[in-house]
Amino acid sequence: MNCPSVSLDPLKVGEQHIKDVLRCLIHTILFQRVLGPAVPTPMPLEVECDMLETTYCKLADLAVDSQVEECVDSFCRTLKRKDVRRSLIVAFYRTGKKASTGWFAKPDKVFWEYWMINLQVMHDADNREHPLAQVQFKEDLKKDLVDRMKTIIKQTDAAIENNHVPPLKEGQCFPFEIQFDTQYQSWPSSLMEWVKYGNG
Repeated sequence: MNCPSVSLDPLKVGEQHIKDVLRCLIHTILFQRVLGPAVPTPMPLEVECDMLETTYCKLADLAVDSQVEECVDSFCRTLKRKDVRRSLIVAFYRTGKKASTGWFAKPDKVFWEYWMINLQVMHDADNREHPLAQVQFKEDLKKDLVDRMKTIIKQTDAAIENNHVPPLKEGQCFPFEIQFDTQYQSWPSSLMEWVKYGNG
């Protein structure tokens, strides 16, 4: 498969931290992917996640922010008590030729990069009886989250030498979709192929 893909190591996370973790990782991916020879305009926003004592950058783009929030909320609504491992995929694409002709013709989406965020949901992590256990779990989560952010930075820096990233006008964000593991029926074939053969 020609579409570069990155699968982040599973992250152990309690239910109350899932939204903050997803926001942090998704916005880090989007921000790092936009970075290039020029600084993105408008200037990025620095976000402090007080619960996890972590800071990350996101694009100052209300449309992007709204899309991320909608997807994070939808992901959490699909979370069930029995779920242990869950995945969320950020897929970048460009528009190709139109799939059909006529008034209602729509351009094809040509996906050129996938990022998979893997979570190991610890349903009882927020209800640990011993306070020290809660503190240790939170410290481990913070450490692992920073590690995943470093992985994202490393992977996007390494991809600068590749030719798969299309050109981007300064100040814009690449078009992207966010898919859940519960939506696999609607995944593009290249993503299904990666998950089945390259990410197993």
